Amino acid sequence: MVAHRATRKLKSGEIKYTRYYQCGQFANKGSAVCRANSVRADYAENEILSRIERILSTPKLIEDVTAEVNRKRVIDTKPLQQEHKHLTAELSSIQRKIDKYFKLYEDDMLPPQELKTRINDLTEQQQRLNHRKLEIEHSLRNEDSKPIQVELVRHLLSTFNSLFVKLGTDKKKQLIHALIKQVIITPERTIGKIELKFDDLFQTVSSSESNVSIGTDMKFSISM
Repeated sequence: MVAHRATRKLKSGEIKYTRYYQCGQFANKGSAVCRANSVRADYAENEILSRIERILSTPKLIEDVTAEVNRKRVIDTKPLQQEHKHLTAELSSIQRKIDKYFKLYEDDMLPPQELKTRINDLTEQQQRLNHRKLEIEHSLRNEDSKPIQVELVRHLLSTFNSLFVKLGTDKKKQLIHALIKQVIITPERTIGKIELKFDDLFQTVSSSESNVSIGTDMKFSISM
């Protein structure tokens, strides 16, 4: 979702500015990719704030949102865990082959040049798989295994709402860009589903009056 401003000249000669949001893909790549799906900024922002307020004012709803977040976080790590297990098995197999070829060489059953060729091939595979394995381990370490707490979700949503209403137009654009993962617009030009992401909150949003820092090292998103 990308913010834009339209300019219109009234009959009185007055210049009127209207802020709106449109599909980011449309703004970057044009109508060949998707439709603009433009909505007025004031409507979109009020809808986002009201939905967050509804979640904050309904304890059961915020508990359900948090439970869904935690369910998705567990599911998201499973493919990485499975790939890590597969890589570990492959690396063990490669090491067994290396040991076998050295044993054949020691028993004079494998010429030196043949040994070198086979070991070089296996070593290249080993390095490539080890590199990928380390990447996965790094990703899994960065995933907080502790479940997201209801209070954290409540705090982040409350911070978003209270901060948003204090910011000027430019800072609102930055905050929307940082927090909105996607917005589904219906054919009637109303907002359907809104998905917020909290992995970009490592930023400091400054207004002309104060500096406010909001952040969390936990990566997750919520739909509302």
